Amino acid sequence: MKGILKKAWKNILFTGIFSIIFGVLTYAWPGVTVVTLAWLFAFSVIAQGISLAHAGWQGRNDEKNWWLILLLGIINIIAGVVCFTKPGMTAIFLVTLMGISWLFTGILEIYAAIRLRKEIDNEGWLILGGILSVISGLFVIARPGAGALAMTWLIATFAVLFGIFMILLALRAKKWSGKVGDRIEELRSQR
Repeated sequence: MKGILKKAWKNILFTGIFSIIFGVLTYAWPGVTVVTLAWLFAFSVIAQGISLAHAGWQGRNDEKNWWLILLLGIINIIAGVVCFTKPGMTAIFLVTLMGISWLFTGILEIYAAIRLRKEIDNEGWLILGGILSVISGLFVIARPGAGALAMTWLIATFAVLFGIFMILLALRAKKWSGKVGDRIEELRSQR
């Protein structure tokens, strides 16, 4: 898993950036219609899904759990496509779909963090992001009747915090790949 993160730190960084953009736009337009919110969510989740699927696919030869990241990417792409193709769906369905996406994302993040705990330092960022995803997803699923517009603050806050956690994880993963590269250069120079 650490091998995938080292190679895919840019993909993780883009996932964080897209999440923050979605959150900031949701804060900036709190009175958006459900259709606009669906399109913002769809764009953000599709972009995140493509980035994650690419990262998982890149790691298929190096890591036995590469499929988890690929699966997470596919789930996000499907959720985004559904929202994009059906923007007029009811607020309850949109909120439930967001909650399900966040719940699965959180579960997979927690699983990945547990698998990585012996390989990396500060895996707490990934665990914290996963816990935030699970809690937000469960809250949204449990209270879909509140409506997407009434929950704009929760949606935006989750997106921004999740994006920050992913950016921090990406920066940590970049350091891992830098350390490996430095060690390879050191070994080559010793020959």
